[in-house]
Amino acid sequence: MANLSAQQTTDEQRGEVQNSGARFYNGNLGYVRQWKPSELRFSASMNVSLQEATDMQNLTVGPVFFRHQIIIREAIALKSFFRL
Repeated sequence: MANLSAQQTTDEQRGEVQNSGARFYNGNLGYVRQWKPSELRFSASMNVSLQEATDMQNLTVGPVFFRHQIIIREAIALKSFFRL
């Protein structure tokens, strides 16, 4: 699975565009593996986020790991989530 998004904002005061807008970019690439008989699912993804403003730039990069397993159908589910 893959996802890419972008957003740009602007600030307008009294009809004039100000130099205070911001841009946001986000990307995600992931993989999911599921074993139906044991109700076990693993996923791993890599996330990248970039935020830019007038005097600021912030970059966040990191992996996410997820494990999900149903022990007793519709009663107990174990979930593990890990993010660096």
